[in-house]
Amino acid sequence: MYQLFSRPFGHGHLPELRYVALALLVGVGWLLLRRLPDGFPARPAVRPTLALSLAWLLVWPYQRPWYDAMALCLLALYPPSRLDWPILARLGTVSLCYLPGMPRMLPAGLPPVLHEAQIVAVPLIRLATLPR
Repeated sequence: MYQLFSRPFGHGHLPELRYVALALLVGVGWLLLRRLPDGFPARPAVRPTLALSLAWLLVWPYQRPWYDAMALCLLALYPPSRLDWPILARLGTVSLCYLPGMPRMLPAGLPPVLHEAQIVAVPLIRLATLPR
């Protein structure tokens, strides 16, 4: 997501990105913890764990599609909420950029499209899933 803000200024990566990401992780985690419904009373640890997992997925700069498993497993233990579809949209978009199990080379025009999706579409979807 940081590339939305760094690339227009000609930077491939930000040197102090870890510190910004850590501050965002704590802030978004706290917001999620306050905004998430209580969930199941028999499983009180699911809510804070889900908040931290979602915060990690939404703000940490290095991401892979299989990292979403930590939130999807917790969402399965949580009552249905409006977070389900944005998290699935995020997973679907990021998965397209990696195309796991591709048996042969990609068609000639597809890699640039996937690269742009990875740099523009995925960060925008991640921004859209941030808690409101």
